[in-house]
Amino acid sequence: MLDLGCGTGKCTLKVAQRGATVIGIDLSKGMIDVVVDKCKSRVFEGSIQFIIGDVENLPFKGESFNVAISFGTLHHVPNPDRAVKEASKVLKPSGLFFAVEPNKTQLQPPLLTLFKLIKKGRKEKERNSQKHFHAKLDPQKMKMWLNNAKIDASIRTSAYRFIPYIRLYPKNVNLTKVILGITDLICERVPRLKGRGSILVIEGKK
Repeated sequence: MLDLGCGTGKCTLKVAQRGATVIGIDLSKGMIDVVVDKCKSRVFEGSIQFIIGDVENLPFKGESFNVAISFGTLHHVPNPDRAVKEASKVLKPSGLFFAVEPNKTQLQPPLLTLFKLIKKGRKEKERNSQKHFHAKLDPQKMKMWLNNAKIDASIRTSAYRFIPYIRLYPKNVNLTKVILGITDLICERVPRLKGRGSILVIEGKK
């Protein structure tokens, strides 16, 4: 498995703990240093490796991986379409692609918009400290990029922002999952709400 833009290894470590052989790649040496340090005190049933590299120019042979995952990475790179093509290139035939990205067409409730305006100064400082080449990704463009990369994928949305499940239950992961599942199930069936969740959940196959 390949973790594109692994960061500090939150997802990479979880899949490794489940017995997968996984390689995490990230452009930031600082991030890689953090996750390598995390691994020193852990024992994994599978093997795990981290390398510094660019997801738009992957340093692997074609058809090297069974699975490629990307959690919140594509909107950080200048050319998400190229990153998707690179992921497809290194996937084996019938390889799987999973990604989660912020949704450009998400619902913006009035109260949330007001909250953002109040916090605008702080948000601007946060943006200046991070490289967000694309604040959010358009699902139609995402679908086009996947098709061009010969990845047959479905895209759904999740996490409707007007339901504050994360703020209400930050420490109860299981309860949060239940609330998230129920709200997604309902909202994705309402015409005016469908496709307006805050994140894009992408599941594809080469």
